[in-house]
Amino acid sequence: MVRKFIKKTALIIMATMMLTACGAEEENAGFDPGEYESCWTDEDGDLIKLIPSENSYIFRKADGRVGRGTYTVNNSQLTYDRFIYDIVKDGDDKFYLAQNGSTTNTTTEILDGYVFTKIDAVEIDEYPNDLLDGVWVSDTGTRLEIDMDISEYSVSHENGSGMGTVFDYGDGKGVYLFATDFAYVIWIDSDNITFESTDPVYADATFTRETDSYGEEYDDG
Repeated sequence: MVRKFIKKTALIIMATMMLTACGAEEENAGFDPGEYESCWTDEDGDLIKLIPSENSYIFRKADGRVGRGTYTVNNSQLTYDRFIYDIVKDGDDKFYLAQNGSTTNTTTEILDGYVFTKIDAVEIDEYPNDLLDGVWVSDTGTRLEIDMDISEYSVSHENGSGMGTVFDYGDGKGVYLFATDFAYVIWIDSDNITFESTDPVYADATFTRETDSYGEEYDDG
């Protein structure tokens, strides 16, 4: 009797799991990666461009941060901040991101449940990494020197100095500086860099490229 009960219970659990899996497959029934090769936006103004031909995507946050990440076409998944999300159809012109698994890392930026709506194609410019090279000074006097050849930087300010590394993990979050905290690039051109950071050295500060008295880019060498 006990064996029959266990067997019956196991069959019920298996059937439930199969129905759940079928339900997930039905949500993406007829999924065509090509139809998502466009631009999409959420209610916050974030933009994402899926590029199936390159197995990648470009993501621009509303604050200006731009990053490229992996889009796994066959599984209809993307990786953001080293975390996997299922891309689930929500009608003809919408999809939402469903977090695949869980994390206890409090610094992970979660996109679970974000809904994206299709819009007319727009260009999402990626920041050329070589623009970071050079010496930069903030309006508070912080001096930042970046060497992209070795992916390192040094910084000096009124409270001290330090060194760190320059990263782009290819996880959709873009380029950032890291020592004891993260400083994400949210805007860069030939003359200015702005960061998003909880570190007061970089927060709410714009760095301007340092030049000599003749207007040429400063070179320590």
